[in-house]
Amino acid sequence: MGTYFIVRCFVKNMNAKKWTEYEYGPYMTLPQAIEIMIDHLKPISILKHGKGRLMFKATIHEVVMTEMGQWDTLQIRIEETERITHND
Repeated sequence: MGTYFIVRCFVKNMNAKKWTEYEYGPYMTLPQAIEIMIDHLKPISILKHGKGRLMFKATIHEVVMTEMGQWDTLQIRIEETERITHND
């Protein structure tokens, strides 16, 4: 069984205490997952959370599917650090 890549995005409004997690994928290649993370996650997060300042971070996990149908992370390939997004 091959490996895949999943993008996990964490978003919260500046005043919120808890992060909201979104998971996208699986993608067949690391470049596909990177494209999603770089080009598409910020606009999707803005659509889901509305206007204002957001805290944003993302990771790309290399995963395999277990016999139970769950994703098992082999390693975190890329981690984007926390940043503030202005979308007023």
